[in-house]
Amino acid sequence: MDPAAFPVTHPLTLERCNDFQEETGFTASAPFLKLGSVRQKSGKVVLAWAFEGDCDPAKLVSNTCEVEWPPRSKKRIVIPEVDRGAWFSPTDAAIFIRE
Repeated sequence: MDPAAFPVTHPLTLERCNDFQEETGFTASAPFLKLGSVRQKSGKVVLAWAFEGDCDPAKLVSNTCEVEWPPRSKKRIVIPEVDRGAWFSPTDAAIFIRE
């Protein structure tokens, strides 16, 4: 097996596929290719992977989540978990994912 690919039955892969579908409305399908990881400015480590598919950013539909806004106000608002989608070159993606 290609060491850069996740087995489709791997629990992490299944969980991430479910997350991807909930957050975008698109279905991810194998084979999956590990792209590596990056540490964001906040310190969070993001693991990236890819799959071949037809995901039109204009058709992105996200689930929602509840957050406190403004911070420390005790007021709660509901927002989309993903506010937009776009395609980026690998160079541009490396810049944006660090934010």
